[in-house]
Amino acid sequence: MNKIPHNQCRLPLFTIVIATVIMVADCSTAAFAESPRIYSAPDSRGHSKYLGNYNTNKFDPRSISNPHSRYGSSYSPSSVNNPHGRFGSIFSPSSRNNSNLWNGTLSDE
Repeated sequence: MNKIPHNQCRLPLFTIVIATVIMVADCSTAAFAESPRIYSAPDSRGHSKYLGNYNTNKFDPRSISNPHSRYGSSYSPSSVNNPHGRFGSIFSPSSRNNSNLWNGTLSDE
């Protein structure tokens, strides 16, 4: 049985691993970019605050469904999931959870 020298086996394996990692990174980035974005209602100066991506992807760092992201955490002040925060409280006029007052928007841009 002929043995292939050790140094000739490493390069193809290394190349396959690199190609797989790049492919996974490209696919995940594309999935995150296509989600609608949530913005707060404009303040007195007409500025809206970005509140995260509206999707159910728990791995998207900008998703409101990711409990570990600043937009999905129930402890983050800028999260719509924080029941005590400006954008998550049922009493805040800036919150989507206040059905009487919220005037925010969803955007596909």
